[in-house]
Amino acid sequence: MFEGKPLYRYVNAEVQLFTDDGKPGSSFAFNPRRSFLAALEPKKINRLATWFKSFLEAILILRLDPKGIDATTRRDSPFLELDASNSSSWYRFIADEEPAAVDAALSQLRTIIPGFRHLKKPTFGRAKLLQAEFLFPGGDPLHDRLRSPLGRTAGAHHPLRGPPRRPRGGEPAVL
Repeated sequence: MFEGKPLYRYVNAEVQLFTDDGKPGSSFAFNPRRSFLAALEPKKINRLATWFKSFLEAILILRLDPKGIDATTRRDSPFLELDASNSSSWYRFIADEEPAAVDAALSQLRTIIPGFRHLKKPTFGRAKLLQAEFLFPGGDPLHDRLRSPLGRTAGAHHPLRGPPRRPRGGEPAVL
């Protein structure tokens, strides 16, 4: 269903397609062990079903391994590895190539993660370090130190800045 209109129905090894206005379209037999969407060809009457297929193709299923995520980056990476090990390099690339998408994602993170302000990429030797910055009203600091936008917890101190210090009320916490 999309906006109250069926896109397709699968019953008894038969696919029933629907037109964009929700009326029954063509039907055909299909093997239940496979999705018919792979075989769906775009036509004027099934634009919504074709859009749905494209939407599903764009979904990326990640298998995050927090221990393998590196907060430093020496180069850009146009693709995110499935384990997100290169998330800092990927973010570095995306921030330059798609700034509007990054702004939209960061805006969503601000509504989801309390105190989240932004991500920054300070120089760390010959590399860049991806850091999340938080602002805690009243000085209530986040106890875990985030090293990447994907939530990897780090050690108790930053290698260049020493142990963390509790931010005062209204002061940004750089993690």
